[in-house]
Amino acid sequence: KTVAGEIPVHALETQLSDCDLAVRVRRGWLTQNTNKSLSGLPMQGFDYKSVHGVCAEMVVGYVPLPVGVAGPLLLNGKQYQ
Repeated sequence: KTVAGEIPVHALETQLSDCDLAVRVRRGWLTQNTNKSLSGLPMQGFDYKSVHGVCAEMVVGYVPLPVGVAGPLLLNGKQYQ
């Protein structure tokens, strides 16, 4: 229905009432319309409900960011660990 224009791509979460399904459908739609693969962009393992209507539109995946620990750190003459 998305490809046929019956459901707007930006409204999939609301129309389908399933954020994970909306992401899968949107990825398929995007791949079909751009002829580009999203295989390098993770999809599973993220809580898409947590960003619906809050901070992202037309979500198609997520980018995992590595987090490290730095220190000891000298900042304005004060040492932090």
